[in-house]
Amino acid sequence: MRSSAILKTLSPLVVATVVSPGAALAGDWWVQAGPSIRGGMKVSVSGTSRTQLEDVHAAPSPPGAQAGYADRVYDDGYVKLDSGTLDPNAVGGAGLTWNWAYDRPDQYDSAGRTLTFRRAYEQVARTTRDTGLEGDNELEGLGLSFQFGRTLRRDDRWLFDLALGFHGFWDLRSTITGSSFQEEVGPLTVTDRFDVRGAVHPELGFPPPRTASGGYTGTYEGPAGEAPGWAGGYPVIPNVPVGGLAQMEVASIAANQVTFRLSQDLYEITLTPRISYRVSQNLTAYLVPKLGVAIAVTTAQRTETFSEMSAAGPARVLRSWNDEVEETDALFTCGLAGGVELALGSGFHLGAFGGYDWVLNAQEFDLGPNQIKVDNSGWSVGLVLRKEL
Repeated sequence: MRSSAILKTLSPLVVATVVSPGAALAGDWWVQAGPSIRGGMKVSVSGTSRTQLEDVHAAPSPPGAQAGYADRVYDDGYVKLDSGTLDPNAVGGAGLTWNWAYDRPDQYDSAGRTLTFRRAYEQVARTTRDTGLEGDNELEGLGLSFQFGRTLRRDDRWLFDLALGFHGFWDLRSTITGSSFQEEVGPLTVTDRFDVRGAVHPELGFPPPRTASGGYTGTYEGPAGEAPGWAGGYPVIPNVPVGGLAQMEVASIAANQVTFRLSQDLYEITLTPRISYRVSQNLTAYLVPKLGVAIAVTTAQRTETFSEMSAAGPARVLRSWNDEVEETDALFTCGLAGGVELALGSGFHLGAFGGYDWVLNAQEFDLGPNQIKVDNSGWSVGLVLRKEL
């Protein structure tokens, strides 16, 4: 792993700088350790869902509106193509058909001279949300800092130290939840209305339904085919409706729910010069720039469910998926911190610090149909106990 080579190169240089007697004008060795909190690191997800990729639905999709000439079949009749519907040279021109029939007298509106057909679907699913899956959250947790250093220069007020540090943060956690797909589920009724004024016979009126004695039943072949069963011959109507309506009764809602759970262990080795100013005999303020290399070990889990919810009972899980991945990367870091410490006597000092760390390269990896990005740049605060050796 590339991080091992970096550490092997960096460690001898740091140790030589801190330990070499020629580097120090006056020296005191010291060691410090303490708990710390790190936060503000950002986790973001993008991509889509397995529900969308696999085209999963709680029920069949509703029929789309049929544009143009087509065979339309209803629960109470039909309006289909005939041998001349697509022929611009047919009698009356293209777009007309005698291949139609209806079931009930109340389907015909004599005032408006329209004929209405209906088709009921027991259960369909109508999509109400179909988007990308996006989300972000912060990654935070507790850790421990350890440093071993030496004072290289000092005077009455100022001190300059150089230290090698190890910082470990275990079980940093973040959770992101989102939904990218939703649909309404329930019965659907489709209503189409046709202009039938051209089928009204001047003497016989409008053809009766096919369920009546002598009612009209259209055929594809026309006059050369089977007789329509109506004395008026072969009345034609437009093949395309003049209006339509789709009415749906929503009985339940189906949606996906995607949850991402990330846990991370972050280990960092830093080289930190430290500039201190003695405010009083017992109180010192300091500023610490730092440069380092971190190893981030991230475990990411992804759970997706597609469930149907209704007022009649609990949610019903229709499909579920699980994905997991572990990613390990070397990250280059730099930072700046400031703090104060109080001399306790016998070489002990109690301090508190706060700062910000920038991570120059983010973790990026795939998890199922999603892309994960972890930016470990963030703030840190902590307490330390320092002992002069």
